[in-house]
Amino acid sequence: GIIGEYFLTLEFVQENDPNFVEDIIRSYFKSSADFMDQLQQILNTEPLDLKNLERLIYKVKGGCGSMGAAKLHTVSGEMLDLFKAREFHRLHAAFGRVKAELAILKMHLETYAELLGQLRMTVPPDEGSDNQEDVESTASNDVNGN
Repeated sequence: GIIGEYFLTLEFVQENDPNFVEDIIRSYFKSSADFMDQLQQILNTEPLDLKNLERLIYKVKGGCGSMGAAKLHTVSGEMLDLFKAREFHRLHAAFGRVKAELAILKMHLETYAELLGQLRMTVPPDEGSDNQEDVESTASNDVNGN
């Protein structure tokens, strides 16, 4: 439940770039760290900057949706729902859940990226076969517990 089917489709987009998935993972965590820092700053400021707070919650939710991070998408959606309901006093707790879920996602996807890299180095490309898909399938099964 941590990642959805959409994430798995990223593996098949990388026709000419064998590092595509690892690059996407790195880029996602860099930008999400920036958004999380900005959210933390806004939540620690009184009065709340509602316009930027809403914008950042949408960015976090949209980014994890684009990444296929299903559980994080759900949790950030709950934070957005609290914002829309004007339950600002509950946003700190919701932000804590988003941070925790992001940490779990990061742990799993960084492991996944490492496995992809290791497998790519141990399984040399064979002309005429599609070893890249085999490498990604093996790494994907490891991350998903299969």
